[in-house]
Amino acid sequence: MEEDPARAAKRKMIEERVRLAKEQQARQEQTQAAVGPQPKGKALSREEIISKMNTVPVFVVLNQGKDAVSIKDEATGIETIFWHLEPFGAKAHLDAVVAQNPGVVGLHLGVMSLGVAYPLHAGWEDAVSTSTTPRTGATGGSRADAPAKLRHRIVAEPAAGIDLPVYVCGELQNEQMMPVYFNKRDLASAWVSSGRSANSFTSDKLMAVELAKLVEDMQKPVYSLWHTVRFVTSGAAIELLTCQSAANKMVDKAAAKEQAIANGDEPPPLELPSLS
Repeated sequence: MEEDPARAAKRKMIEERVRLAKEQQARQEQTQAAVGPQPKGKALSREEIISKMNTVPVFVVLNQGKDAVSIKDEATGIETIFWHLEPFGAKAHLDAVVAQNPGVVGLHLGVMSLGVAYPLHAGWEDAVSTSTTPRTGATGGSRADAPAKLRHRIVAEPAAGIDLPVYVCGELQNEQMMPVYFNKRDLASAWVSSGRSANSFTSDKLMAVELAKLVEDMQKPVYSLWHTVRFVTSGAAIELLTCQSAANKMVDKAAAKEQAIANGDEPPPLELPSLS
């Protein structure tokens, strides 16, 4: 019995699709054999994440004894030590602490690393070396004065409903480095520095994610290149640290000169004769 033409055409179409599918599978198998096995995702340990964060400075208010200073958080009413990723926020916080504690002398901004602040912020105290953990205390107090209930909070510029955002851009990462920025300004600057035009940088070029979410994902084997993550210090923080370094060098140089004069290694400065 002769096959119905419509059914025969449908059968041939199905056979052709099967043939094409088999050819495509064979090509994929050949490509996979040539490339070799792909690396599986590797989770990072907390210690590895802390090591990456150690290159990022954070600013905190210290007292004369170099203890981190806490104040009562207006939102929670709990004594809190605030760690700032941006220097302008840290300066404003210092002014607020000084205003609230007019009798406390020696309040100033100190610099620690995000690798110290984040474990405290996230409750990873067991992952922080005691040699790098700052002493903490209530305003003007010492470690012995520290309140039993004390929180740590990292402060950054919020964005899109995210309190502690970081920014990534797929076009700026490769197999050697996945840069993670703490503000959009620095990401935009990196975009231009890479040779791209400023006008081509649009909001769809970046992704904002909560730092805690990124850190959580870095501890899961869902991505093979977590080891390439590099946290990028903000330009404002680098500028402040550079200015502080230059000022400290000038102070050290002046102190060294005074000591040399006192030891008799250098002559005292000449006194100009009075014209009166």
